[in-house]
Amino acid sequence: MNKLEVVTRNKIIGNTDGIALDFNKDILTITITKDCKDSIRFINSIYHNVSIIVEDNANVVFTEIKGFEVAEESKYTYTLGDNSKVIINRFNYMGNYNEKTDINLNGYQSDILFNLSVMSKGHQQYNINISHNNKKTVSNLYNHGVTLGDGTMDLTVNGYVVKGMSDSVLNQDNRIMTMGTGKSVIKPNLIIDENMVEARHGASIGRFNEEEIFYLETRGVPSEEGYRLLLNGFLLGNLQLDDDIKVELKNIIEQMGR
Repeated sequence: MNKLEVVTRNKIIGNTDGIALDFNKDILTITITKDCKDSIRFINSIYHNVSIIVEDNANVVFTEIKGFEVAEESKYTYTLGDNSKVIINRFNYMGNYNEKTDINLNGYQSDILFNLSVMSKGHQQYNINISHNNKKTVSNLYNHGVTLGDGTMDLTVNGYVVKGMSDSVLNQDNRIMTMGTGKSVIKPNLIIDENMVEARHGASIGRFNEEEIFYLETRGVPSEEGYRLLLNGFLLGNLQLDDDIKVELKNIIEQMGR
C-alpha cells in the first residue's frame, strides 16, 4: 500500500507514480490515472477541501483514517471517468465534525464502493450526494456509525439519477448503533428521473442485540469483550483493509469503546 501523507501545505510525501497533485489555495486535488497500481493510504490533517479525480479506466482503493476531538468542516469531491472503479474506505473517530461529500459518476460504466465507518463522542454531521451523470453507473454506499455517551450522528444521503442515465444501479445501507443517550438521525433520499434503474436504500438506528451478548457470555466471552467483538464486526466488516490497518483500527475501537 502506498502512503500519501500531507506533511505541510503544498507538500506531500509518498509514491506519486500514476498520481498528479495540484495545490490551489485551500483545495488539494489528487488525480489518479490508469497507471496508478497501488492502493492508497491517505494521511491528511492540513487540507479540509479535497478533490479526488479518477480518470478513465483507473482502478484504485483509497483509504483514510481521521481522528480529532474537534475538527473543522470538511468537503470531499470524488469525480469518476469512463470505466473507472473506486473503493473508498473511510474511518472517522472524532468529537464534533461536519462533512460534505459529493460523488460525481461522470463516466460511462463508472463504479464506486463507498464505505464510511464512524465513532462519535460529539455531534457529527454528514451530507453525502451521489450523482449518476452517465449510463450504466454503479454506486454502493455503506455508512455505519456508532455513537458513544451523548454523541450523535446526523446522516443525509442523496442519490440522483437524471433522465436518460439508464441501467444505473444505486444501493445504500445506512445504519447507526447507539451506545449512549444521544439522538441520531438518518435521511436517505433517492431522486430518480429515469425508469431503467435499480435503486434501493435501507436505514436503521438501534442498539446491539442483547441476545447476541448473552449468547457470547454463555460461550465464556465477558460482556465487555462481546461488545468489542460486535463493534469490530459492525465498523470494520464493510471496510476492505489490509491486516495492519485492521489491527490499528481495532486498537482505536478498543480505546474509544472503554
